[in-house]
Amino acid sequence: MVSDSREAFENALEQYGYTIAKGDRRGFVAIDWRGKVFFLSKWLNVKTKVLKERLGDSEQFPGIAETTARIDKQLVERLKNFTADKPYSHETVAETKNKNENAAPNRAAKSGNNTKTTLATERRRQATAGRPDPVPMGRA
Repeated sequence: MVSDSREAFENALEQYGYTIAKGDRRGFVAIDWRGKVFFLSKWLNVKTKVLKERLGDSEQFPGIAETTARIDKQLVERLKNFTADKPYSHETVAETKNKNENAAPNRAAKSGNNTKTTLATERRRQATAGRPDPVPMGRA
């Protein structure tokens, strides 16, 4: 442990995605965003007595269940904020399918082909437009 204080240690753990909590059987644990529990004494290779001296009593930290619930709540809030910031509206699957079906014959007619051009083929064409032809591998 290199941190100067308990707050510095907690902040350092949080920067890496871990939250400190009181363990069920062990004094201190770190919990990641998935809910996986890491025993700090084993993880840091430090005796529990040293952790208690540096971090104080483990009873002042919330338990594993409380901490996991708080992490879950924070993740849900972040996801809600992330999806709310999108500037465009989401299309339903049916709207996208109808749009693609209506657009495919038009692309085929513009290209001079009488066959339907699939959406995947059209996307491949757009992605490779402007790129040089690939060099064949192996014997020439």
